[in-house]
Amino acid sequence: MYAYRSLCREVFVKENSLALIDSQIKYHNNKADISLLNTHKAATIFSLDNLKRHKSEYDTSLKSKSYSDIKYVVFISKQKPCIAFSGLFWPDFDFLGRQLQNLGDHETKLELITMCSAPMDDNNWGFLFAWHKNSSNICNSFMESLATAIYNNCDIGDLLFRLVISNCENLAISPQWWEKLSEDHKDKISSRVTSMAYPDIEIKHNYLMHGLEGISQWQFGETISSRIGICNT
Repeated sequence: MYAYRSLCREVFVKENSLALIDSQIKYHNNKADISLLNTHKAATIFSLDNLKRHKSEYDTSLKSKSYSDIKYVVFISKQKPCIAFSGLFWPDFDFLGRQLQNLGDHETKLELITMCSAPMDDNNWGFLFAWHKNSSNICNSFMESLATAIYNNCDIGDLLFRLVISNCENLAISPQWWEKLSEDHKDKISSRVTSMAYPDIEIKHNYLMHGLEGISQWQFGETISSRIGICNT
């Protein structure tokens, strides 16, 4: 299961990150550096605790074979994929620029969604969203905002490509596809990745609404959903 694999990987990554921060704190003498590291440590612990809670929910559902607890939406493309990706994130703002949850509030329980590219028949591929039913409050709102943006004539390829570049650290870009891009498009992708990588840069509420238009040329046809079955995008 793609969602569960992404979750297990992220737990492993966060555990290693926490261990690295502890080792850095141990060998630092500068008070400013230690203060910054402790702030980073608190954020990492908060994220790891939420990840472990979500993993426990998945574990319970999978052990009891309650597969209907896992909700999903798959957008299917008949094109050759140019990027392979797999990851998860806490939806903070939706595709309409509305805040869904405050990632800076460490007293809340964060809701989680996973996304990945999934091979389909022949050369077809799918853009898969998946989440546990216990995250449906936020994830349903997030997916509904995507549907609204598509209804309002936003290009679905731009929307999904923007999401991947902004929120997915685990991706592999086809060298052939990359080399065919213009320097302007390469710069825009690199700039988006860089701006999202630094924790001290404030995330704008409309970061999923604008940017990277016309680069991916992704096209999607059918959509498969745990809620509505198969329909056309």
